[in-house]
Amino acid sequence: MKKFLSCLLTAVFLFCAVAPCIAMAAQESVPIIYVPGFMSTDIYKDVNDPDKGLAWPPATDDILDLVKQSLPALARYAIDRNADRLCDDVIPRVNALFDEIELDAEGNPKYNTGAIFNYPAADKVKKGGTYTFRYDWRIDPLLIAEQLNDFIEYVCESAGSEKVSIQCHSLGGVVTTTYATIYGIQRLKNVVFNAAATYGESFNGGLLSGEMTLCSDAVVKYMRYAFNENEYEKLLNGIFEMLGKAGLLDLLCDSGNRILEDLSPRAVPESIAPLFAGWLTIWSMVPDEFIDSAMKYVFQDVYTDDSHDVLKGKVEAFNTLARPYKTQTLQALNEAANVYVIARYGWSSMPATPYYNSQTDGTVDLKYSSFGATCAEYEQTLPEDYIAAADAKYISPDKSVDASTCLFPEQTWFIRNMPHSTDTAGLRNLINTLLKTDGQETVDTVEGYSRFMVKDGDALSADPGPEVKQSFLDKIKAFFQRIFDFFKNLFQR
Repeated sequence: MKKFLSCLLTAVFLFCAVAPCIAMAAQESVPIIYVPGFMSTDIYKDVNDPDKGLAWPPATDDILDLVKQSLPALARYAIDRNADRLCDDVIPRVNALFDEIELDAEGNPKYNTGAIFNYPAADKVKKGGTYTFRYDWRIDPLLIAEQLNDFIEYVCESAGSEKVSIQCHSLGGVVTTTYATIYGIQRLKNVVFNAAATYGESFNGGLLSGEMTLCSDAVVKYMRYAFNENEYEKLLNGIFEMLGKAGLLDLLCDSGNRILEDLSPRAVPESIAPLFAGWLTIWSMVPDEFIDSAMKYVFQDVYTDDSHDVLKGKVEAFNTLARPYKTQTLQALNEAANVYVIARYGWSSMPATPYYNSQTDGTVDLKYSSFGATCAEYEQTLPEDYIAAADAKYISPDKSVDASTCLFPEQTWFIRNMPHSTDTAGLRNLINTLLKTDGQETVDTVEGYSRFMVKDGDALSADPGPEVKQSFLDKIKAFFQRIFDFFKNLFQR
């Protein structure tokens, strides 16, 4: 009996020792591919000769020279309001600065500009390794999807893997969804959409629809995003709020709108449209509800001839082959693989269109990056009767978001006060956890990461809800205290 028990205990011990190894073998890792976003890759002046330097980003000195050279013309315009003379002076300078980064009338790179992406050596590609896909973020998203397909096939063949997992950020969400639509989902195991622009951005929709406008409220709100985590964040925001209340920002914005009105007849077709409307990826980030007005504005109102018909055809090809199938593709992907969505919010949109009150991460609207959450406008809450009728577990602590209407409500995490391009240890840990899972995780199964979170330094914490607002008197006291502290620190240095 003793021998039997000894053998039994030995067998149990050995099983416990090797069980984790067996489990790990069953959960075989796959290569991970990171698909970054807009302007994430350097654009070279000559892809065959990187020593010629970069076309993007432009050199700081070149930007400063443009400003210096344009100041006299702006001063003259302030006196005589001669918009044509200002355009004659400034537009050629602006176009010269951005000439190499523009696409031509057919949507192709000018000269030999582009991104340089060298695949890793085949013997260096391993299961469980992470590899960044680099691409020219200006060109046709259908072409980028083809390039992603080639890279995925190369990685799978080199690693001896049937599948890959993908983390995509911002425009990378468009690229990944377009790839899955055109080339299928059979190669995908886990996909994490991180602040993805798959469904677009209201700013792009407004911009390409010609709805450019400035207002002081938009400027004040966006400065909170621009100064986020700046050493003097509270002081600078306080200054802008005071300028707004004093009416000074209204005067500046009114002047800006008059300038836009004066310059638009020439600046839009001669400079703005060739740059922004020429980048085909911008079109892929126009939300569906804006696409008709954007197509009309750019290809009828701005370009009144057939000079950009090839560019228009490429936009229409995306609108036909990829745009209508986003949701269908994502649903199919969710059936065959593990899909996760990380959405960020806490700021208004950019202040150049009427849609600045949208709840965003400073760039992508929350309703789009979450794949369909119902959102109040920035600094507002959902109606009380709406909240009363909703399932409380889906309502954010600040009562501005209903997650139940998301495409994947149980697989979508919301992070308040997380800027669009910010990366933290807490976020990386969540993404890595999701990328390496074998089964489908949810907001209830990933320990330490609740449905609604808030950026807490380098970590992510459960969202405690809105902060207690100060009274007007408290704000005045705090404002002057910040000014006092600013000068005190200045003279102590």
